[in-house]
Amino acid sequence: MHEGLAWPQNGADSAIALSDIVMDGLVNVAHVRAPAPHGRIRALKSPTLPSGYLMITAKDIPGAQFLPGLDSKIPLLASGTFCWKGEPVALIVGPDPNIVAELAATASVEWEELPALLDGSGSPSSSVVARRSFSLGDVDEACNQATTLLEDTWRSSTLEHWYSEPQGAIAWSTQGRVIVRTATQWPSHVRECVAAALGADLARIRVIPTLLGVHLDGKIWYPSMLACHAALASRAAGKPARVLFTREEDFLYSPKGARVIISSRAALDSQGRLSAIDARITLDIGAGVAFARAMLVEAGTAMIGAWNCPNLRIEAVAVTTNTPPAGAFAGLGAAHAFFAAGALATRLAEAIDEDPISWMSDQVLSRGMAHPSGEALRVELPVRSIGGRVAAASDFRRRHASYELLRKRGTAAGIQKGIGYAFAFQSDGIFASDDPGDNYSMEAVLDKDLKLSIASTCAPPDGGISSLWRGEAARILSLPLEDIIIIPPDTDLAPPSGPGIRSRSISVSGRLVTRVCQAIRKRRFRDPLPIPAKASARVERGLTWTETGMQGSPFMNAAWAAAVVEVEINSFTGETRPTGLWLCIDGGHILSTEKAAKSLRAASLDALWASAGEEVMFESGGVLHSGYYSYSHGTRKSLVPVAIEFIDPDRATPPRGIGELPFHCIPAAFLSAASQALGAPITSLPLHTEAKLRARSEP
Repeated sequence: MHEGLAWPQNGADSAIALSDIVMDGLVNVAHVRAPAPHGRIRALKSPTLPSGYLMITAKDIPGAQFLPGLDSKIPLLASGTFCWKGEPVALIVGPDPNIVAELAATASVEWEELPALLDGSGSPSSSVVARRSFSLGDVDEACNQATTLLEDTWRSSTLEHWYSEPQGAIAWSTQGRVIVRTATQWPSHVRECVAAALGADLARIRVIPTLLGVHLDGKIWYPSMLACHAALASRAAGKPARVLFTREEDFLYSPKGARVIISSRAALDSQGRLSAIDARITLDIGAGVAFARAMLVEAGTAMIGAWNCPNLRIEAVAVTTNTPPAGAFAGLGAAHAFFAAGALATRLAEAIDEDPISWMSDQVLSRGMAHPSGEALRVELPVRSIGGRVAAASDFRRRHASYELLRKRGTAAGIQKGIGYAFAFQSDGIFASDDPGDNYSMEAVLDKDLKLSIASTCAPPDGGISSLWRGEAARILSLPLEDIIIIPPDTDLAPPSGPGIRSRSISVSGRLVTRVCQAIRKRRFRDPLPIPAKASARVERGLTWTETGMQGSPFMNAAWAAAVVEVEINSFTGETRPTGLWLCIDGGHILSTEKAAKSLRAASLDALWASAGEEVMFESGGVLHSGYYSYSHGTRKSLVPVAIEFIDPDRATPPRGIGELPFHCIPAAFLSAASQALGAPITSLPLHTEAKLRARSEP
């Protein structure tokens, strides 16, 4: 154990917000930011600083200048050149938050303009920072012989996520150690980064996460950056220091989701079977972001999907532009391609007048067939069963035929209706071949009062998952729920672990809870109390892309979902209103269907808003300032009825991660529904009024 056999029960509150932490002598931190998309810094002029205020630049960093442990070089503070409008160049530190903000705004950066690339489409080869490709068969010949050939370009734009609290961090020193508090999915990475920036021993750094809330994978690495800023400020001022964005700052400067362009061709043979998929995926990751290579593999794997297609050609590239960093956000790369693959499948089915659900079910791999990697499927994929269930629950076939008839007759005035279907999977393997940290550990101790404490830095994101952990422990050890304590995540009280991504608080940490409790149960009546136990797991490698091909299978311990979305679109105003959403989930053993359904419903509404809402607009390389005031975040989305069904949730199989499934399948179903309603193919998300009206006016 990190602190002996028993943990203190009065640990820091992980449910507290940064803004609620009060400390004597606290100083605040504001950022001096780059004034343009790309430039060389000639001089940085500080304003006249009152007593008690100071400025920190890159030359004042005692340790590493870049965040460690990532596949991109992300500077803590720009030095020499800056690469995006708003990039941190310096920190202003002082006691009054209003004064530090004013001082940061009046600091001047003298700079020389450098060429800036603001759009990832048609980017030069010099901007490509990662590339992954795969080919199978003869795509060109299959396309030449095709009876049906569809070509499309699919686009997904940047979206904003309103966190429960804006991004930030607080740091202070005590008894020769640095304590950091921040809302993070990856406490171990925060600790590593702060130690590197300060040039300090890892043992001197303690990280205690604060309220995380719904994060949509937007708090994997960026809290590490702000934690370093807070720690540097605390070191320089000799006092506790806090970085806390305003809502507007968070909107303008925190990382967003990567923009994606997918150029695709898909071919059907004379029997209506899928014979070729040809796709080029371009991820615009802005001014560099973590995990670009992993995101490419996830996107390419999603485009290949589960299709039984003999001819494939996938090329995926990540390009940097002089725009704010963008990257893994609600789907870790897979969602960036599932929306195009699913909507394309609907278009193919409709091109030959086939029912989309039946056609898709007939085109997927069956047990015994080989995945493009060469590995044979050992089990039957549940696509047909989840498709049938969600079709029955939504009355999909009748509604689809009815809306299609109305569309062809042109009898619906004003309000146009459509319904769409898509399926997808969520792998339980590592985050592609470039996993940011695939080792997970958990410790537990049964003390002399027969109270069980469980600790892990891969923390449950909400109280619901903590309840599931406690329920599992109570079942195994026959203890009252009130005697089971989940220690708030704390790097001093728990072993290091990988990030809280891919529902790993259920799929990985949930299994570790079972293992530590079973280990204690075996020793309970043989060994004296207290009884400690520790369990670790390395997430298994699923599908790996290599220079010459791929190995493994993406379906290892995968969860599956099928979604149906129904929409109404006012053809005069372009207003879109989702009117129904149905999900069928095959996720193995579900520890609590009530809690899982609640979590999936919230994620489904977020996925709907990502499809129907507004995008973050850019101007001169930076996020459009006025966009903060006009950007709405789905105030009506909670009115959409969501029906969720689980297939055999009580089966004796390990729980699988299901949290990303809504982001994988709902956007494609929404896109297909909107296309049917408008009577024209829609190939971009989110769906804007202009796009709706333009599609409606096309013949």
